[in-house]
Amino acid sequence: MLTLAGCAHAKEDGTDADVFRAERTRQVEVPRCTSNSDPTLAAAAFLAESGDLIGRRPLELIAQAEALAPQRAELAWVHLAICERLKCAAKEQIEVHLQEIDADNGLVWAADLEDAQSSGSAVAVTAAIARIGASPRMTLYGTSSRS
Repeated sequence: MLTLAGCAHAKEDGTDADVFRAERTRQVEVPRCTSNSDPTLAAAAFLAESGDLIGRRPLELIAQAEALAPQRAELAWVHLAICERLKCAAKEQIEVHLQEIDADNGLVWAADLEDAQSSGSAVAVTAAIARIGASPRMTLYGTSSRS
């Protein structure tokens, strides 16, 4: 929504991408100043990430959110997604944490399947698929009504 608003704003005023980036940065700062809740910090991480593809700010924000609610699997999932895009060093640690807090979710074991495929071992691939298939549920994380 913010992106679309920025595009409309840019067409009306004839402003450039720098003005839009400055506004997005301001939008990231507002939630951080008004609330340190885990959902607010996670939202700020998403906003920061779209403009900071090589920096560490999104990782810092999502790590703060996860520290406030370490058992919320959806925050760990977001942390992992941001880490993967930014190629952070903590990817494996985040994957393990997610597997620990939501072990019944078959999708959290997808990283094991990726590793098995990379190794080229048919036995490892079969074992990873079996583990995912034996999971009682497959949950994609989305928004939550909790705050």
